[in-house]
Amino acid sequence: GYDHSLAISSNGELYSWGYNSCGQIGNNSIIDVNIPKHILISENIIKIACGSCHSCAITADNRLYTWGNNSDGQIDDNSYTNALVPKNIYLSGTKCAEIACGKNYTLALTNNNNYYAWGNNDYGQLGDKTTTCCKEPKNIVMYGGVKFIKIACGETNSIAISTDNNLYVWGNNKESQLGNGNTYNANCPQNTTLKGIAISKIASGAAHALAVSNTGKLYSWGNNDNGQLGDCTTQESNLPQQIILSGEKFNKIAIGETHTIALSDEGELYAWGNNSNGQLGLNSNLSYDIPQYIDVPNVKFSEVACGTDFSIALSNVGDLYVWGKNDKRQLGDNSTVDVNAPKKLEFENVKFSKIACGDSHITALSTTGEIYSWGDNTSGQVGVGTTETINLPQKLLVNGVTFIDIACRMQHSMAISSTGTIYAWGNNASGQIGDGNVANVLEPTPIIVNDI
Repeated sequence: GYDHSLAISSNGELYSWGYNSCGQIGNNSIIDVNIPKHILISENIIKIACGSCHSCAITADNRLYTWGNNSDGQIDDNSYTNALVPKNIYLSGTKCAEIACGKNYTLALTNNNNYYAWGNNDYGQLGDKTTTCCKEPKNIVMYGGVKFIKIACGETNSIAISTDNNLYVWGNNKESQLGNGNTYNANCPQNTTLKGIAISKIASGAAHALAVSNTGKLYSWGNNDNGQLGDCTTQESNLPQQIILSGEKFNKIAIGETHTIALSDEGELYAWGNNSNGQLGLNSNLSYDIPQYIDVPNVKFSEVACGTDFSIALSNVGDLYVWGKNDKRQLGDNSTVDVNAPKKLEFENVKFSKIACGDSHITALSTTGEIYSWGDNTSGQVGVGTTETINLPQKLLVNGVTFIDIACRMQHSMAISSTGTIYAWGNNASGQIGDGNVANVLEPTPIIVNDI
């Protein structure tokens, strides 16, 4: 959520922690929880979702539970009273298969693909042809018998994939984020012009979005002030536009605040959008409104990630390349000078398998399960035991621990060890680290969760 977290243990138990002003933790209290708390639901949990201040879970028997803020009826207990413990939600005798949470609303799909929505509806994000809030699940029947198989929420807009692989959108459309041909809010699901095109991946920036089809085609829409849509204009687009690159197929996309990078099936990188700090990696600071090939001779890439205004890519032989803004030493090259072309970071006998970016710091996972980190360290998000900015990659000293995955948010970092233990460090203002307090954590700390 905005400031709370949910997790499912390997044996199906639910844990929650963080900000709890509306009971979104589910422990029958409104006191913030700064260590993971076991939430008592008698059945095993298989899926979870968070809104800004409410939570949802689906059990192994496909029962739906909700709790937390209920100011717009998003919990569904036929009232507007916050729920401090999980409540079983009845969906007309059917079983819940998918859930998604927006700011103050909830969407659900049943196992027979019926669509339910409830909560805040100021922008029509429930899709029921009204803007009236609903305090109990409403079965919304689509025209022509359309059924959904996947649902997702923005803050106040919704998106779904139908059983015939079409993309539907509805809700807030102020920045053309629906891609449905206008900037009017939509109070019922609208089929985009991508009808008949199966989408496999999607990514969102500050106010623009991109999608990759299952055939590797690239589409974009939304705000375009910096050419981030890659459509040869700087005009906002209220329709998905295919980004034409002859012969190229894409499998991954990464979005910074106002720039975009795409990775092709051939391991090549293309970039477009804002380039004021060299974040496109084109050996200049000229911004581009169409994709530009990033020329790195004799190198193929397997991963790409973006911070606010810098970029990092992982080659298919495990080397790291960085470029873009460097004011907080986020590029790890021992300087504060921006770099406008991919620069290889030199390591002695170290190769990498994963990369992640925060706002202005980078974390990388080596092929031997060690974590390296560098850049802005204001909140201890680099994990070296201090708050000093780190201008070269530092190996984090976690004795005897091998890691298998990493992730970063704005100013905190997380990792999973080979034994399934979660480690976290960095900003902890809302208890998001889960270590028992709200002080920032300066080095990787195991999150102790009883009985996992």
